Amino acid sequence: MSEEKTTPFFQPFHRFALGALILFAIVVGIYLVAGKSPQLASELRKSGEKSQGLILLNEICFHPAEGKPQFIELLNVTQEKLSLDGYVLHNEKGDALELTKDAMIEAGDVLLVVFDGENRSEPGVLHAARRSFFEKDSGALWLRGKDGLSDGVAWGLPNLFAVDLCRGGRCADPRAGSVVARLPGSAVALTPAAWAPLDPGNATPGKANPQPPVSAFAGLPGKIFTGRPHLSWYSVPGAVTYRIEIARDQAFAQVVQGATVTSPGVERLHQLRFEGQELPLGDYFWRLQAGRRLRTPKNWRF
Repeated sequence: MSEEKTTPFFQPFHRFALGALILFAIVVGIYLVAGKSPQLASELRKSGEKSQGLILLNEICFHPAEGKPQFIELLNVTQEKLSLDGYVLHNEKGDALELTKDAMIEAGDVLLVVFDGENRSEPGVLHAARRSFFEKDSGALWLRGKDGLSDGVAWGLPNLFAVDLCRGGRCADPRAGSVVARLPGSAVALTPAAWAPLDPGNATPGKANPQPPVSAFAGLPGKIFTGRPHLSWYSVPGAVTYRIEIARDQAFAQVVQGATVTSPGVERLHQLRFEGQELPLGDYFWRLQAGRRLRTPKNWRF
């Protein structure tokens, strides 16, 4: 007698429910973005439009320090000098700001746009007539040229289309002077994964963006280990490797352990861990570097 095999009813229903839930989450994400910004909603409807990508957004100071102006950087990713004639900025409210027609950006260089109300220009800097252009907690910025969409980025919004301002651990509101910045070497338009939030000390108006450092640790300073050190931290956008050093002194003249941890991915936020060799009883210091490739990483964090 052959045994008849049947598929339980709940299995296809479960798959259907899961698919419906994912679709609902995507729709809600788009709704939240669209509700925040009519202009952003319009750009989402044009998601099939190909970006020109000649001039890109490079750094945005959305939450300036007290008494300091908002600013953005525009990056020329081509090998020739480009004019800003016909380029217009749009913010999360749908406001538009036409850039100075006579402004030029040298090949591979950046142009700083400062919202200080001065309405003038100087080499490498445009002073806008407006004193602010976007919200400090969350918002969006889009750049369009004569030939169409050039680039755009959103930040602080609860959806997949925005740069996440939290880098792990207990998330707090961005500090005054915080920025979102394009990862060094990235020339991909309309991609949140090409951006990272940076603390005020890493803002570089008018200069090349730095490699983001590790900014969130899962372990607390002064943690006591028994035998083997267990270290943990949160990933950095664009980082591929993390170099760890453990030393007996704060100057790291007596390094007792060192290792390189390779990240399983560079886009999604995740937690990384390292378990070291057993250490004798005593006080130790550890530091961490994030690197984009299998080479010497940059920016030690203690």
